[in-house]
Amino acid sequence: MKRTELRNDLATDACAAAAAKGAALMLREQRIVDEVEIILPASETARYRLHGQKLVDDTASCYVIKGSGDGHDAVNGAKIHVSIKVDFFTTRRIVLAGGPRTDRAAEPGEEETSNPGPRPMVLEVVREVFAMRCMPTTLTVTVGIPDEELEIAV
Repeated sequence: MKRTELRNDLATDACAAAAAKGAALMLREQRIVDEVEIILPASETARYRLHGQKLVDDTASCYVIKGSGDGHDAVNGAKIHVSIKVDFFTTRRIVLAGGPRTDRAAEPGEEETSNPGPRPMVLEVVREVFAMRCMPTTLTVTVGIPDEELEIAV
């Protein structure tokens, strides 16, 4: 498998997946995590530095800073935030909740996008981290870009 070093210039979906993996690992291991590695759709791996890590009781959160790659997009420099809350002894499931600006179009002036966004990649990494969990839990995963971050990034 090809490995890509500390890149933050990939798709917003990959940034969201990396932040989700970081939050999931922090929640599972009950410790702060500084960076994570994810497998990209092309079977390459990429490492992402995490920022703003918080671990409080039943919730972990962090963000990844989105780079622009080869071209400009509306979320260049934005902080892709993910928070995961665990509820024990409930139905075993993962609930995805969209935070602010998760459906924003890639370029200013475009229509709102109808693509599935980061959902498939986020679900994959959360399932990977909690694959062996036997206790019935509900994991609520919130992904978003706060409005003030998007305004700075544009």
